[in-house]
Amino acid sequence: MTNKNTLNFEVYQSIEYLSNYFGGPSKSVSQLSSQLIESGLKVNSITKEGFAKSPNFKSKIINFDKKYKKRFSLRPFINEEILSFARKNLKSKSLKIFHDNGIWRPFNNTISLISRELKIPLIISPHGMLEPWSINYKFYKKRLAWYLYQNKALKNANVLHATSLQEAKNLRELNTGLPIAVIPNGIYLPQNISKKNYKLSKIGIVDDGRKILLYLGRIHPKKGLINLLESWKDSPDLFEKWRLIIAGYPE
Repeated sequence: MTNKNTLNFEVYQSIEYLSNYFGGPSKSVSQLSSQLIESGLKVNSITKEGFAKSPNFKSKIINFDKKYKKRFSLRPFINEEILSFARKNLKSKSLKIFHDNGIWRPFNNTISLISRELKIPLIISPHGMLEPWSINYKFYKKRLAWYLYQNKALKNANVLHATSLQEAKNLRELNTGLPIAVIPNGIYLPQNISKKNYKLSKIGIVDDGRKILLYLGRIHPKKGLINLLESWKDSPDLFEKWRLIIAGYPE
């Protein structure tokens, strides 16, 4: 039975890039939104680019790259279009909550500012962007962002969302003093499993009879592909029966 008080909440999911081209968070955010809508909540998605295809995805999408013209700003770490929209449209006293996905970007900093200014509770899901490896990647750029705005923006949250115990441990070591909720990403289980035969030649791969070890995902140093390639190079006994194929969107 649905709680009527719960239905009064209006959820604003914010993610800079909602398009499927930008990796896992766009998929998890769209699917979470779908489930929230099915539960009876009103969900709005604030984004700068794209649309995520997800079962039953009915969220209202507020897309700022296409709907609003960019203008010069003396505050480079704030998106003035999103801030202006919030000041005009989110001042009502109805119950609202922000769920921001990702950090480091001016987009995320803007959501934090809106939360402070309009006193809207804020959940932040870093999606691994505060893991030690991620912090050390482009270290000096992120260190500057941390001191200019990111530390303050992070501490403004009411709760941090980690998808694993390891991520929660690393978030705790940042000493923000914030509560941390550990909630794994949900997935859709396939209802009908059917096998299909695909011809490798259709995607430009010659079928030489070997089995295939496939990496399918975002092509980024974070994924450890260099380690995979080095391990593969040092395993010549596999070459006769196996081949390695790396597929995905390059970043």
